[in-house]
Amino acid sequence: MQDFGRHYPDIKLFLISHPSTTDHLDDPVLHFDATTLKCEINVLDRTIVNKKVPVDWYFDTQHVLSIMNEEYNHQLVENICPLKGG
Repeated sequence: MQDFGRHYPDIKLFLISHPSTTDHLDDPVLHFDATTLKCEINVLDRTIVNKKVPVDWYFDTQHVLSIMNEEYNHQLVENICPLKGG
């Protein structure tokens, strides 16, 4: 990603993490911890959003339902083109 970013500096890049599994809802950083990355990169951390959400917000142990996807979409829009306060 860093090489791509150097070649295309006008494109804002993001690393998008995968949501944690239901096994890690109490402590999602066991699944992915953005603070441990060794490079400077924008991160859209979908893992931490899942902290302590109800298990029934998952379709199975790995796939979230639309209630979580809606939140991920809001995060993505806010990072790409922040909504103006009104």
